[in-house]
Amino acid sequence: MLLLGFLHEPSPEAAIFGLHGSRITAYGVTLGQAGSVTPEALEQVRRGLLTEQLRTAALLRSVPDEQHIWIATEWPTRLVVHSDLEHLLGPVLDSWERTEFREDLRLLILTPRREIEAELPRIRPAVEVPTARLFRESLGGDRPVVTGTSLDPVLAKPEEWFGELALGSVGGAMALLTTSAQDAHGRHIGLRNPAALGWRLAEEAGSLQEALRAGGVTARCHGFMRAALPTRPLPKGPGDYAVVLTLTCADEDPELVIPIGAVFEQAGYGERQSLATSSATTTTVLPGRTVAIAMAAWCLNQPLAPPSGEELRPTPLQLAWAPRSQDALWRDIERRLAGSRAWRDRSL
Repeated sequence: MLLLGFLHEPSPEAAIFGLHGSRITAYGVTLGQAGSVTPEALEQVRRGLLTEQLRTAALLRSVPDEQHIWIATEWPTRLVVHSDLEHLLGPVLDSWERTEFREDLRLLILTPRREIEAELPRIRPAVEVPTARLFRESLGGDRPVVTGTSLDPVLAKPEEWFGELALGSVGGAMALLTTSAQDAHGRHIGLRNPAALGWRLAEEAGSLQEALRAGGVTARCHGFMRAALPTRPLPKGPGDYAVVLTLTCADEDPELVIPIGAVFEQAGYGERQSLATSSATTTTVLPGRTVAIAMAAWCLNQPLAPPSGEELRPTPLQLAWAPRSQDALWRDIERRLAGSRAWRDRSL
């Protein structure tokens, strides 16, 4: 059964949910039973939660008793689903994002996804440049730039294309190259600068990159699927991926900020997914101590295999916007690649 919660007595507009039977009031929420559990009904519930027409929603095997009725009211703007009933979401599961699992109660906590296209940032057309030098000079700017080239010269001399981002001590070249090459035509690629991918170069005061450049802090990073993390507790924040960052400080105690969207790249080209943090983290590293942080993350490279503990490099790259879901980030990258393919059309 599908229990829907309202902050007040349901208005006439709530007729779309097909409520029937008696109402229950608990913890300041008025609960009513929906008439059916169909894909159409669940879509109405998703929209009702997003617009706050509904306070809560719970798909349960039966109406909870008085001791457990809190289950139907505890998670505002979320859909609570007993794990035995998850199959009922089959046709519309992509409209929901799993944010929590209460193993003790066998409850899935799902967040309604927003219409992806509506939340994506505006894209500016990319300008095509003909040389590695002009592309390299565009890396720190806010003008989207693309250049058509073969993969081989970029891999042979990455410093000519990416400058200091090709240095192992800085990083960024492999994330840009691998993400750009997701729509490669054979060995020919359209190489994009950060602005063309919806990213930016960010080295604010107190950043991890600033501390690494100064030499007082060392860092080791590894990428994982969130469910396969070797450490507990799981990181806070959305996303099915995680970056484990281990920091060591020699003789200072800096406060470091890892912002939302900080890009951590694979060391090699095109093997596994690079990641971007989905929430901000601040930490202080005491002299002579080591701190390990697990950060929730998004994946940047949908076509590639997921990370499984490989070492990542921190980079000065950062997403220039804050995605609300993995699907939104993948869709944004896909349309940016599609929007700057003039180089490709001429090469075919």
